[in-house]
Parts: sequence; structure tokens; C-alpha cells
Amino acid sequence: MGRCCAYRCSNSGTHVFPKNNKLRKKWINAWKRKTFFPTKYSRLCSNHFKQEDFVNEGSFSGLQNI
Repeated sequence: MGRCCAYRCSNSGTHVFPKNNKLRKKWINAWKRKTFFPTKYSRLCSNHFKQEDFVNEGSFSGLQNI
């Protein structure tokens, strides 16, 4: 697990940017960072998401499709 790629954030990054290009672009646009191009190693921690971005259904807990 790598570090969060957000500026000045030292948390562990647990959320990998989606491989699906359409969803990846939604993440990047929601993050509003103009000159950022995520790599396969880029990760964000949970602090950079809103509570409503997450889905909790039974044993599954994770990010929904924004």
C-alpha cells in the first residue's frame, strides 16, 4: 500500500484510481487538480471522499461509481 497522492497528505492511500477511463476521468474531475495524471501506483485515502461516495451493502463496503 502506497501513500496518498494528495498534496500535503501523509496518510496511506487505500483507494486506487479506476482502470475504467470514464470513471477515472470522473475521479480526476471531482478532485479538481489541474496538472495531475494518475499512474497505476496513484492512490487516495478516504479523507478525500465524502461519506455519500461510499456504499455499504452487507459484506461489501467500498466506493460507488461517482
